[in-house]
This record gives sequence, structure tokens and C-alpha cells, in this order.
Amino acid sequence: MTYTLWGSAHSLYSGKARSYLIKKGLPFRERYPSDPEFASRILPAVGHFVVPVLETDNGEIIQDSGDIIDFLEQRHAEPLLEPQSPVQQWVSLIFDAFGSEYLLPLAMHLTGHPADAEDALQATFVTAIEKRADWDARRPLLPWLVGMPAETARAACARTEASGSPSAATAKSGTPTSVAHSARSTSATSGSGGSRIWRA
Repeated sequence: MTYTLWGSAHSLYSGKARSYLIKKGLPFRERYPSDPEFASRILPAVGHFVVPVLETDNGEIIQDSGDIIDFLEQRHAEPLLEPQSPVQQWVSLIFDAFGSEYLLPLAMHLTGHPADAEDALQATFVTAIEKRADWDARRPLLPWLVGMPAETARAACARTEASGSPSAATAKSGTPTSVAHSARSTSATSGSGGSRIWRA
């Protein structure tokens, strides 16, 4: 079976699904939403414009990078990509849930610039590892993590302002439309609505 990945070259979540397909060694073709078939077949099935979307040869349509990976893991056991030890599994879940699904949209909102957002996200996990002894295990993990991209974002804005880059004004005046759209899109693909599998 050759899968079809409907995605975008600039979509983080398309990259996540694409990377999984490559590492898993699964044959796939990539098509873009500009293709008329996306509007005629995929959009009516999914209900709104979003990528990535995986399509199987027998007409199954799966939307959301996490759901795509779960769907394919059930069908293709080898090679094994899921971590096996409990510690690795928890670290994987934290990176996936708090990183790509929550903290990145927050960092994009705070910095107003995708590159700064990615820097803030990476710095958050580095800081969390370095300061892991400071976390009180009796308290929720997420609020502790959320404060870290905020600090990094403030530092990034200060550096941008000092450099005289045009994005400094954007960071001060608010989130640009493109960043706000990205944040909404990533929220929409977070998997909170349950499994997303349709028949075309």
C-alpha cells in the first residue's frame, strides 16, 4: 500500500508525519492542498482546511499527526519506533503533548516570530532538564513548564529590539495574523477531538 500524505512544506505537523513515514520505511506520495482533489474530496470529508491528512488506498482519511502515527503503528509493527522503557515513554509523551501540542503555539503567541518560538521551545526543555530538581512532584507539571517559554520569549524580544529588526515592533504590538493563524491551526490539530478517521 502506498499512502498519500496531504501536507505542506512549511507545516510543523506535516513534517512530523512525513518524518515518521520516512523513518518507518512506508511508501508514500506527498500532495499539497493546492491540488484540486484536496478541495473536492479531502475538505468535505474532514470538514475544514487543515494539514496533515493521511489517505489510504482504500479510502480511509486520517487527520492530525498524532492520530496518523497511532493509526500506522497499529498497522505496521516493524520497525519499532515507540520507546519501550517506562522512563522513555514518559519523556516521549511530555515532548509530544507539552512541546508540539501546547508549548509551541504558546511560544509563537509570546514571541510573534516562528524562529524565536522554536528557540523558546528548545530552551524550555533544556531549562526543565537542568532545573528538574526544582520541580515539586506534588504540583502539576504544566504550569511549571509554561513559565519557561515566557521568560525565553521576553529575552528573545529584547534581543530583537536591540538588533533593530522589523519583527521587534511586531513583538511589542501583538501577534501577527500569520502567527495567530498558526497558533489556531496547531490548536485545531491537537487531537483533543478524539480519533479522526473518515471514509472518502
